[in-house]
Amino acid sequence: MSGHSYTLQALHASEVALWPNPDVFTGILPALADTTPYSFGALESTAHGASGPFYEKWQQAVRGKNEWDPIFLSWKNRREYRVKVPLRQREKYEFTIDEEKLIADHGLDIDQIEWRRRRIESFRGMKRLAEDVFAEQFPITPEEAFIATGKNYFDMASLLHAERRAREARFELGVLSGPPLAKLTRGTPDPKWTLSRAGNVKVWAHPVNGEDYVVGADVAAGIKGGDFSVAYVLHRTTQEVVACYRASVDTDTYARDLINLGWYYNEAFLAPESNAIGLAVSRAVSRLYRRICYKVRLSDGEPGEMDEMHPGWYTDRVNRPHMVAHARQHLKDGTVTIYDEVFFEEAQDFVVPSGLDGRIKEGEPRGTSGSKDDCVMALCIT
Repeated sequence: MSGHSYTLQALHASEVALWPNPDVFTGILPALADTTPYSFGALESTAHGASGPFYEKWQQAVRGKNEWDPIFLSWKNRREYRVKVPLRQREKYEFTIDEEKLIADHGLDIDQIEWRRRRIESFRGMKRLAEDVFAEQFPITPEEAFIATGKNYFDMASLLHAERRAREARFELGVLSGPPLAKLTRGTPDPKWTLSRAGNVKVWAHPVNGEDYVVGADVAAGIKGGDFSVAYVLHRTTQEVVACYRASVDTDTYARDLINLGWYYNEAFLAPESNAIGLAVSRAVSRLYRRICYKVRLSDGEPGEMDEMHPGWYTDRVNRPHMVAHARQHLKDGTVTIYDEVFFEEAQDFVVPSGLDGRIKEGEPRGTSGSKDDCVMALCIT
């Protein structure tokens, strides 16, 4: 069923997160929306991971960015999900640390805890951890539902917590203007910050005199409809991302914009990606900017003798796993603070690949099909 030839007035779609053909969404939903003002639709499903069309619809609904109302049904509100604990056992009942947290956070009572224990025990002996199976089948919050069933690379609990905090952070949107690349010199340019709704730079904190900053930059080809070039500015002491550049531009424009961004943030240390098209950006920046990282290849000759120096950060099979692992750990520990909403959207679609049997396998974590990872890689470089 594609939905393209249907006119619908009412729709109840069940377990849509498990539908093998997500393109059905593009046919069914317009067929429902284009009928009458009294049409009704319900997309119902278990979570099945923090990625995919159903998860995207849910997140958009939570953020108020589509026509759907998010409704989550928690097991704690079901009267039948409880087991009466006899009075003589209540006095000696001991709660685990996890159970005490559930009581404090969600107001569960002893009868609900006993029901939960018995359900978890019924899942023992399965290939997966019984607690994870319970969280998947009986989530207590939407976050737990999506976390428990996913193959996400980043720790979803800390990621979703950081995203909630990021929504409260205020930023300015604008542009850093300066002369074109051809007219730039190796001197000190004076980029001007201008507020603009059409700007390509988000600023959560402007530079502070005497403070040091680092800029990590992911490079795209600037093709319409393709990936974006993304750069993050990190305060070196606080480990806080204070600005984000995101645009689809050619390499010369991106090189100029990175130079302006670097100079604006106290001549920040620049680390532009030098893979493929990124090498053109790195070389253009290195000709006009002093504080830029280099890849150094040592010679086989005299000790300390350098054979080659290439400007920019080169990502390869050896360092990429370490880059993404470090980013994951910093985000989990809360030692890096980031406020960019687009980053969180990409990070939640950054997954560990699975084999044909659906099991997680060793492999290179990456964005799901159709998603981007420009922001994720920019942070990894930073």
